[in-house]
Amino acid sequence: MVGIFQAVFPAVGFKSYQHTLIIVNAIMKALIGRDLSFAGNVALTRTMVIFTGPIGWIITGLWTAIDIAGPAYRVTIPAVIQVAALRQKYLYENQAERVEHI
Repeated sequence: MVGIFQAVFPAVGFKSYQHTLIIVNAIMKALIGRDLSFAGNVALTRTMVIFTGPIGWIITGLWTAIDIAGPAYRVTIPAVIQVAALRQKYLYENQAERVEHI
């Protein structure tokens, strides 16, 4: 999902930055009663440029690698591969039986 956001955000152009500022300022107004300052808005847009650019892609790649190397994936991925192999074996055997009957 983060990768999709990183691809779409710069593609939309100025509107994506404008909508980000509107949303963030509305949240800030609800939380602390005032909007971000001009410098805060500039810092936010600069941060969005960094995180949706090449640096953001590197961070996303590292984050994904860490998630995949986690203990849940060390069990889940081999299990998924095993289930897929069993399904392929089952389908192959059924297809072979159908060919023999013809």
